[in-house]
Amino acid sequence: MSELKIYFKNKYYRSKFKLILILPIIIFLILFDLITKTIVQNTMSIDETKVAIEWLFNFHYILNKGGAGGFMDDKPGLIIAGATITTIFLIVAFIIVNETKFLIPISIVIAGSAGNLIGRIWGPEGAVVDFLEPGTFLKKIVFWAPNGIFNIADLLVNIGIIIMFIVLFIYIAISIYELQIKRNQDLFEHYIEREVKLFKARRDFENSKGYIFKPEISWSVYKENIKKIKRDFVNFKKQNKHASS
Repeated sequence: MSELKIYFKNKYYRSKFKLILILPIIIFLILFDLITKTIVQNTMSIDETKVAIEWLFNFHYILNKGGAGGFMDDKPGLIIAGATITTIFLIVAFIIVNETKFLIPISIVIAGSAGNLIGRIWGPEGAVVDFLEPGTFLKKIVFWAPNGIFNIADLLVNIGIIIMFIVLFIYIAISIYELQIKRNQDLFEHYIEREVKLFKARRDFENSKGYIFKPEISWSVYKENIKKIKRDFVNFKKQNKHASS
């Protein structure tokens, strides 16, 4: 019964974290994207170009019926349907996922996907406003679409995906590391103990009443606690290595 109470308590605080901190960020990013599109519509003519930072990016206003970079621009209905399904899937993932490391990239992609979806619904003939054209230097980096024109929402989607790949890479690296230290039972037990302590420290910090604005556990105390837990494990690893050599 006590475990069930702890489960629902943690679920409540994670939901609170999403609603109070993450959701406003998503809304801000969506509004920022829509505002930039509106400004471009009201200040530029279609196919007009304005030099911004020549080597980085320029403003080039177009109406894009396709995906990023003009992909499938002859099938706007299919693009809107795909964007709707993708956005719904991401929202479901946002509701289900509780790990902060996955929530952040998912939230960024949601903002980008929703921004373009709203832009298409309100845009002419299902078209979305694109206005960011890669400059001379950026074209070398964006090698898959050097001549493409994008918007803020497209950038958010790409940034979110890149962060997600980085998170997954770190997750895989940690999993491999865990497999290696499993060979040393004593070291593995201390590693698990460290992970439990880190989890409890993060949970206690997040669950402290009003943790976002007036934390009962200050950020400095929390970070010092995290450092101590990690430092203790590093010291144990050194001792274990000397003992086994």
